Amino acid sequence: MVAGASLTQPGDLEAGQWLITDSVSVAQLGVGRIGTVEVGPNSRVRLDKGRRTEHRLTLAEGSLSAVIDAPPRLFFVETPSALATDLGCAYTIEVDSTGASRIHVTGGWVELKQGGRVSLVSAGLVAEVDVGGAPGTPYPVGMSDEARAALGRLDRGAGGDADLTVVFGALYPETGTIVVRQQAAITLWHLLQRVDDGMRPRVYQRLAAISAPPDKVTMEGILTLERPMLERWRRDLNPMWSEEDVPLVVRAARRLWEWTMR
Repeated sequence: MVAGASLTQPGDLEAGQWLITDSVSVAQLGVGRIGTVEVGPNSRVRLDKGRRTEHRLTLAEGSLSAVIDAPPRLFFVETPSALATDLGCAYTIEVDSTGASRIHVTGGWVELKQGGRVSLVSAGLVAEVDVGGAPGTPYPVGMSDEARAALGRLDRGAGGDADLTVVFGALYPETGTIVVRQQAAITLWHLLQRVDDGMRPRVYQRLAAISAPPDKVTMEGILTLERPMLERWRRDLNPMWSEEDVPLVVRAARRLWEWTMR
């Protein structure tokens, strides 16, 4: 086991070197000047890059918790099933024996990507992805097993109206607190793009009830998944997507990232 290594000190952990923890130990890693990583027990982590402009790890199995205070896209974690890109945040990511990944974001947000699908996961939400699958729709930490199963079926294109009803019921966007409504908005925005044409109007109406679409965003455009309209609505929802306090430099970097996404 290699413990207490720093990503910026190749004598402790060099590019290509594995860090392996036993069943009781954890390891602390420094991510340059931008954050820290704690590697959990029974984990295998490899340092791929440790540069000022890019820090990249591979998590083959086990778990790690990262706290990053930096502009977006400086810290990456590759798993057998997805790539997690830090956008200035804190999160825990777990990989099971099958290679499936589960990410729980506790501050800021993370981009979870596999193939052509991206899930933007913000504070208080969880997203999962199986090997060979696509990142699932982010959902609140406390969502019931029944609702998570329904959401999974919708993500795979195997769900129906009954599953959508279960998910709506679990989100409580009509009577929940502000935080609950914020989390529901994130889930619904992703779900808009993952349900079939027949169910999309129901998702649109529920999301519009939480936050009315901005100018020049029409129901017709959203139902046909016009990307500029989806992104415009996403940007309008973004103030709802994170409750944590962040430094000015991080907020400015996020604004720059959003501008590049237009």
